[in-house]
Amino acid sequence: MFINDVLFHAAELVALIQTPFDYDQVCALDFAPDSIDLWFYDIWVARDANGEKMRNRYPYAVVPESVKRMEAGLPFAVYTCWNGVTVFRAEPFFRGLRFRNPRDTGQECLHGEAYQMSEDLHYMGYHKIAINPVMRVAYNLETFLRTRWLETEQTKRYHSWPLHTHILPDYFPEPHGCLPVEPEWPGPPIEYTCCDADGTGLKAKWHECHKRTYQPIDLEFLLNN
Repeated sequence: MFINDVLFHAAELVALIQTPFDYDQVCALDFAPDSIDLWFYDIWVARDANGEKMRNRYPYAVVPESVKRMEAGLPFAVYTCWNGVTVFRAEPFFRGLRFRNPRDTGQECLHGEAYQMSEDLHYMGYHKIAINPVMRVAYNLETFLRTRWLETEQTKRYHSWPLHTHILPDYFPEPHGCLPVEPEWPGPPIEYTCCDADGTGLKAKWHECHKRTYQPIDLEFLLNN
């Protein structure tokens, strides 16, 4: 489990860890500081299941199935995520998974380590990566409190999003209609959106985002050379 410099609800963290299906990585939702309309923050890292960059604005997802599950408060499959708080299956770390910078070989996006962790999971054959909206985190107190009070004048559009302020450790939303709690796992997309870092390595070159074809690489060789 990794936690960034975010405010979070402890019981929601337990619920994230206890996401009730067999996952390889699961992430929270993080929100940009001072965003009245609750802008999703980590769109540099997060890619929906089809490889598309996720959106700042609700419902944040791009794939129709992801949107449907997000609106129901259920986890949805993604290609990559981090989002302030993330939990991993332990097994990949025993097989060599670690933080690393991407290599400028033409095969990888020049993103940061957070993005690379999810992509390396795919390279290793671990494709069950999801965002679980049961946990919402923020980078300042005002925004964090806004995620607790979704029925304000500015955020009435979120009325269908389940509010779990007093969540129990074993809590999970009831299935929405015919939707199962566990999403389908489509595996890596054929191509995905790549937004390389600028010269500082701290910001994305948003105006130069481009499509890249998914190409599995020999990660064991890469990590040991």
